[in-house]
Amino acid sequence: CNFMLTYKNLYCALVRSMLDRTHAIGLSHSLVRLNVLAQIPHLDALRACHTARDGDLFTADHEAVYVFLFACREPDVDLALHRLFALPLTQLFASEATDCSDPGIRAMTSHVLERYSSQ
Repeated sequence: CNFMLTYKNLYCALVRSMLDRTHAIGLSHSLVRLNVLAQIPHLDALRACHTARDGDLFTADHEAVYVFLFACREPDVDLALHRLFALPLTQLFASEATDCSDPGIRAMTSHVLERYSSQ
């Protein structure tokens, strides 16, 4: 579906743009991949996500929800995730992977696009 690929491109472009704009001032961000439990519909996991902070972004593919946490350092990721989701993370997700480095976040966004393009 071209719409979904366009949406994924937009998500990744926004994340990379935020990295570019804030690199000079040394602002740290985090990108989290939350693997949805097999018995949980993806829409339910997305509905449980309530972004309240400017700059936080999320998207999903057939296996996971991806959350970009703007200006969120690694020690603050767990607290930020618990504030974003209406339910405990263990009720929605089987596992998580977090990257807080610029190269790692860029690689993860490339992976989001590759995963969707190969579906």
